[in-house]
Amino acid sequence: MPAATVAKNQACPECGATVVDVAGFIAWCTTCDWNVDPSPQRDTRGFFSRRAARGSERAARRLASLLFGAFGVLALGFGLWVPFRLFIGTFLLAVALYAQPFRRRSPHYVGPLYLRPEEAPTLYALVGRVADALGAPKPDRIGIDWRYNASFGRRPGAKRGLVLGASLWTVLSPPERVSIIGHELGHSLNGDQRRKRPVRLAIVSLAHWHSLFRPEGSRGPLRHAPGLSGTLAAIVLPLVLVPLAVITYGLAWALRVVGARHGMASEYYADELGARAAGPGAAASCLEKFLVGRVCTDFVLHTARFGKPGDLWISLKQFADDIPATEIERQRRIGRLRLPSIDSEHPPSQLRADVLMSKPPFPALVRTTDAEQNAIDMELAPAMLEVARRLHTRVTVG
Repeated sequence: MPAATVAKNQACPECGATVVDVAGFIAWCTTCDWNVDPSPQRDTRGFFSRRAARGSERAARRLASLLFGAFGVLALGFGLWVPFRLFIGTFLLAVALYAQPFRRRSPHYVGPLYLRPEEAPTLYALVGRVADALGAPKPDRIGIDWRYNASFGRRPGAKRGLVLGASLWTVLSPPERVSIIGHELGHSLNGDQRRKRPVRLAIVSLAHWHSLFRPEGSRGPLRHAPGLSGTLAAIVLPLVLVPLAVITYGLAWALRVVGARHGMASEYYADELGARAAGPGAAASCLEKFLVGRVCTDFVLHTARFGKPGDLWISLKQFADDIPATEIERQRRIGRLRLPSIDSEHPPSQLRADVLMSKPPFPALVRTTDAEQNAIDMELAPAMLEVARRLHTRVTVG
């Protein structure tokens, strides 16, 4: 990455002030906010439209169109009852397989590597101290993966686990690491309904049903087909599918909105618990590290593909340290400009940081020493190297 000092000055076309143009980053004006958000990344489509655009919906709807066409041929043309029953069973199985709510993994998915307490005693001790300070349950196991994120939860029949993303952990300072641990453990105290498996699966399943039932319009493969199949598809499909799509959309949208409202309150409460553990300053700066999460994630994936696994986290730390202050400030202003939609589960990171900074300062409940942090780094080093190797294999081999 180019150094932050490599820049050229130019005049702002709006106010004439000097614009600092750092190589590799967007040039913008700190005086009038010219070009602060040149290509808004916020997706203004609805939740279900976003899910529909992920690739599998078109194939599923075409499959549905073909099946409805086959239904017309069998029912009106041949009248064979045994094949008709076989068709109905095949159709229902196809719909059930598509609408099943279980998670489809990312192409970059690399499962967490869990550490035993004897492998990371200092880390387990720190997490235990944070849990005790907040009155939260301690995780049964602690894992690490490559993501620029962290998570805490429990699957049915599995142990309660805390997963720390190596990308995020690398760029955080020691107090910020305490904050992210407190935030994730706080989700076990805030009654977040989104994390309950029945609610999550209901939302995902209804979204799949909606994307399946939504008519494809003029792009359907049978809409322009000659003969009986094309005529039946053009007339029957909208009449059958539109009411089903409206019903599933309404149910899922209502569930999504209610969950999102509760989810935002849960996030703010988890932020407050993170601030109690590490102090409001550390919690706010931790949230601001998420402002550069996208560019850091892109850097990790690129370096994992073309670099050496042993250099990944060192390179990421250098990259994050070299991000210019003007780019971080630009991301702050974007976070304040973009307001969350009604079905958004997470408020913008900068708004959450602003809330924490507006609170009066108070001391952190958990502090760490340099010796503790060095010990944790030594304990995590083998696991982080293994995670880097797995990610390298995943992005290069697939």
